[in-house]
Amino acid sequence: MVTAEERTRQAPAGGAGGGLAGRDPVYLGIAASACVSASAMFVKLSGVNAGTAALWRCLLALVALVPFALAERRRLGARPARAQACDALAGALLGVDFVFWAQSIHDVGSSIATVLLNVQIAVFPLLALVLTRAPAGARYWRTLPVLLGGVALASGAIGHPEPGSSPVSGVLYGAAAGVAFALYLFLTRLGGGSGHTVHPVCVSTLAAAATSGTLGALWTGVDPAPGWGPLGWLALMALLG
Repeated sequence: MVTAEERTRQAPAGGAGGGLAGRDPVYLGIAASACVSASAMFVKLSGVNAGTAALWRCLLALVALVPFALAERRRLGARPARAQACDALAGALLGVDFVFWAQSIHDVGSSIATVLLNVQIAVFPLLALVLTRAPAGARYWRTLPVLLGGVALASGAIGHPEPGSSPVSGVLYGAAAGVAFALYLFLTRLGGGSGHTVHPVCVSTLAAAATSGTLGALWTGVDPAPGWGPLGWLALMALLG
């Protein structure tokens, strides 16, 4: 049996993953989960509305993504047009996810909003079943009611909600965000296969900025200059979340 340490030592130094090539995926998954779980807290600490949080997290992320995407393009060439179309459409849905999720944070709090986003786990297999005929499996159907019931309990929609919260709207916004994110993941999967890793994320983030900016301006408004303090928290969310 090959251990994680041996896999890391035997893995090639290059590859599309760059410095992450050969790293143990378990540790990468744990680190990624820790980063993602802090995202809602950064939104809360920034104190800005949903539209502002969604737009600025995209714009700040692009500052970091664009140089890596250009370097990847020089190394691998242009990404196919069909794949880029999938990236852009996926990004548009990601922008919707960002706005609704940020609003759910304001309505039910950062910890509960993070739980609500896990609706994606229920939606993604259904999308695969309907659109690609991929079976979900018996285990999925057995656990689906438990997952949805847990989301409802965690949000306060069933039982006693947290004082000052808006559980009904929070559940709706959080569920909408989860559905939009599942669609983003599904389209990202359809557009994969070219070997690019940064470029599709960059294109999706650019599309998400356009969508979240438009939706945010029409719904909550967007602050073009939220201040250095809020921008600092949003920058942390953009780079880690």
